[in-house]
Amino acid sequence: MKKTSLYTVSTLLIVTLVLLIIPFKRQKKYEATIDCSTDAVTRLMVNTKEWKKWWPDQILSDSVVLFNDTRFYVQSVLLNGFYAVSDNKKTAIEVQFLPDLKNQTKFVVIGTQVYSSNPLKRIAQLFGSYAQQNAKQLLSSLQHFFSRTENVYGFKIEKTKVSLLNWMSAKKLFAQQPTTQEIYAVIEGLEKYILAHNGEIIGAPIMHIRELAPNQLELMTALPVTETVQPNEQYSVKQMVPGFMIIGKVKGGPTTVENAEASLENYIRDYRKQSPAIPFQTLITDRRKEADSSQWITQVNYPVFD
Repeated sequence: MKKTSLYTVSTLLIVTLVLLIIPFKRQKKYEATIDCSTDAVTRLMVNTKEWKKWWPDQILSDSVVLFNDTRFYVQSVLLNGFYAVSDNKKTAIEVQFLPDLKNQTKFVVIGTQVYSSNPLKRIAQLFGSYAQQNAKQLLSSLQHFFSRTENVYGFKIEKTKVSLLNWMSAKKLFAQQPTTQEIYAVIEGLEKYILAHNGEIIGAPIMHIRELAPNQLELMTALPVTETVQPNEQYSVKQMVPGFMIIGKVKGGPTTVENAEASLENYIRDYRKQSPAIPFQTLITDRRKEADSSQWITQVNYPVFD
């Protein structure tokens, strides 16, 4: 009897200690700072329709996601993060992001574990904290995704120095978006003029199309040369401003390039860049020789001061 009573008392003491030592709910926080503008993070995280780009597992609906074989229900999406709870309400994930120095973003991921009232299950949960594992894994995934411009903007974006300074340029007005044939007709005229004046072309043509008025578009194109040649009313001299260029290459037709230009505009705004000149395209693929627009390589460029 004494042994049984002692055993019972010991068990009760252990249970009491477990209940006292192991809290009903425990949180674990992980932090990391990455090289990504907070504006870019906000654009992809506040709109749940964009989550498919960065969420590391399946997106089941606008408010339900899968992570490590567990369904999580997104309870709230704020301007600086979100909060999601597992379907069994035993774990939760909270993500916060804050602006840091040098256009960086600080991520804070908090994993919450709700422990069972059963002492034995509570001990088992302590040694297998899914919330902690989830938080660490999610933070690692966020770091991997948002630290790469190709993930955030759709293509790799880099800063380079302006190397080609001397250009000969041509312009032409159109009532509609010029076709590839019409664009290259202007470029060919410029090529012939440069060569006829003993000029040397040293790179691919560039172009920019802007709307001046309804049904009036202006095509501006230019070719880099070692030295400029004598201009006339049709062909003019252009000097590129020395400085820096934000660039990125994409493969595809006009829609792909248009989307890349919009993404580059986002990048310029996200990083508060100031520009001394208009953006433009470099036609790396000679589209006269490649009929399949899906194979076109185009570089989008945005001049910046720094």
